[in-house]
Amino acid sequence: MRMKKTIVVFKSTSFWDLPTKASEFMAFWQSKLDEIPNAYRDTAEIEVEAEPSYEDSAVLSVRVTYSRPETDDEVSSRERQENAAKERQREREMAQLRELRKKYPGA
Repeated sequence: MRMKKTIVVFKSTSFWDLPTKASEFMAFWQSKLDEIPNAYRDTAEIEVEAEPSYEDSAVLSVRVTYSRPETDDEVSSRERQENAAKERQREREMAQLRELRKKYPGA
């Protein structure tokens, strides 16, 4: 089954990374939008979060993302990782079962 994949186009925790002139600021964001394939532009989002810092200041975080379906390679990779995680979980559970059988023989 294909899942949606979120792609990060831009991420920053510093507004020093952003232009201060209005025309440069708008051009900067347009360039980020231009990096997103046309087919997925409608899924593009800009997330801005502020986290309180010391005294009256805040740390701002900006992220530009878009969503698209996984590629065949991404599906295969994700499924391999999921299967490996299931196998590790099974191994841990089987080890726990062996220990419990030792601790409680005949139960």
